[in-house]
Amino acid sequence: MWLHNTGIRMSAIKMENLRGTVRHAVLSILVIALVPMAVGCKGYGRSTGGAPSISSVSPTSGPVGTSVTIHGANFGAAQGYNTVKFNGTAAIPTSWGATNIVAPVPTGATTGDVVVTVGGVASNGMTFTVTTASTAPSITSLNPTSGVVSTSVTITGTNFGSTQGTSTVKFNGTAATPTSWSATSIVAPVPTGAATGNVVVTVGGAASNGVTFTVTTGTVSLPIKATANNRYLVDQNNVPWLMVLDAGHHITCALAQSNWNAYFADGHAKGYTEINCFSTYA
Repeated sequence: MWLHNTGIRMSAIKMENLRGTVRHAVLSILVIALVPMAVGCKGYGRSTGGAPSISSVSPTSGPVGTSVTIHGANFGAAQGYNTVKFNGTAAIPTSWGATNIVAPVPTGATTGDVVVTVGGVASNGMTFTVTTASTAPSITSLNPTSGVVSTSVTITGTNFGSTQGTSTVKFNGTAATPTSWSATSIVAPVPTGAATGNVVVTVGGAASNGVTFTVTTGTVSLPIKATANNRYLVDQNNVPWLMVLDAGHHITCALAQSNWNAYFADGHAKGYTEINCFSTYA
């Protein structure tokens, strides 16, 4: 006879021909033989689809803490006692499904195989490269993004260091003198001589990305009353530095900053020549 749903055929036994202890022994053998089959069908928590298999990991490299998605098959619907290891270091998955697992690279992990173990059965290994987290400074924004020389600019980013020390800020190669400094924010005025170009923060010899700052020009009007042949000074703070006016109303001018341009228009008031100095500076 066939045992129901087992695929096992057994010879018929006429129980009526068995008595006492013999009949009891035969029944016990049948029960013992069937129990392991029933337990075996449960698979001790293993995936019924076969051994776990990894097809890919994404990304394939990153520092500790990087979230990694593991694609494959036969991972089981839930984690349970199953594991994910990065070169032997156990990770703590944030999600688990039969074909996808998401787990951050654990502390202490090194470059090597990612392996998923389900019901005691290990998958194939897929290489993941553990990198060192970047400590280079990074600029995310400037505020404002344009202005004249001496404009106060707030530089926002990361890894600037808690204090300036020997670190620097440059506007298109011209060093600025910061007025405040923290790990995520620097305030610095646009330095004299700066031109439009990238603002770069350098910390410990490592340069940040560059973010463009546009240096604009400004115009100031300096009304000055001067008599013939008198000299006056004009500096970058809009104070007269050197101005020569002769009796014929010819004007000559020298300025402290060579990149300044000065334009003059003279008046004709008796005894005085009124001069409006328009100084365009960069």
